[in-house]
Amino acid sequence: MLDDIAIMVKGTVIDYYFKEYKYETYSDKFEKNGKLKNSTYNIVYVIKVDSILYSKYEENLSSTIKVESLCSNGCYATDKPLYSLKVNRQYILPLYFYGEDIFYYSKDKYAGGDIKRDSNYDIIYPFAPQIEVTLDNKYIFHHKWNSLINSETIDVNDELADLYKLKLRSDKAFIDDLKQLINKNIRQ
Repeated sequence: MLDDIAIMVKGTVIDYYFKEYKYETYSDKFEKNGKLKNSTYNIVYVIKVDSILYSKYEENLSSTIKVESLCSNGCYATDKPLYSLKVNRQYILPLYFYGEDIFYYSKDKYAGGDIKRDSNYDIIYPFAPQIEVTLDNKYIFHHKWNSLINSETIDVNDELADLYKLKLRSDKAFIDDLKQLINKNIRQ
């Protein structure tokens, strides 16, 4: 997945909100030249950029950016996705350039409605815990970042970690190891 990184930021979540998209697609499913009503629910994070760890495009980001992700659980039954980011917490986020319109899962053609996203950026894989920076500058990450596990890595007890076993690193080489991993794995 690292091939898709447009930018990797270390940033603090300062706010979030939900955005519901309502749009129509043309469909002959129920009638010839008919239209189907669709909706998608996203979460938009407002992030203060503390530093840029990697940028594919040499672009300058403003000090605050928005990052928009599909709510994997719909955000209807609960008000947040399973692995949502917390306000006033710092994360390292691998972002890709999603584009300005939402993607809808349909072979039918767009017929009208709201599909303009509030952000062109999305988290590469929002369905897993993101790398979190603790208040004392340690790094919590999940076990599938296996290249980041070293001899100083310890397990984090987390009863909610059924799919992802959380790890903790407190050594100063973490950021350098992460940058090296990105540079080694992205398409040139």
